[in-house]
Amino acid sequence: MLGKLVLAEEYLTKRHSGMRIFCRLDVAIYLSQRTGKFEDMVNEITRCHFTALFYYWDRNSGRLDVLHQEMAKTLYFLSCGCLSG
Repeated sequence: MLGKLVLAEEYLTKRHSGMRIFCRLDVAIYLSQRTGKFEDMVNEITRCHFTALFYYWDRNSGRLDVLHQEMAKTLYFLSCGCLSG
């Protein structure tokens, strides 16, 4: 997919794509309940180091802050093994 995006951009702009030099792939890896195997998917391809995932989601209501707080708590508990059964 990345190769196709690069070619499409170069076709439209008639210039070399900056994605040939740097891009960031946001990849999710998960254990499929259906197959019992690890699978992956690309959530996002960006030109820079930050993620736009959830960036515009209800910023004015403060819900984004709550999302980040909950994600931070979950990552903390996962890292210290507190959630292991």
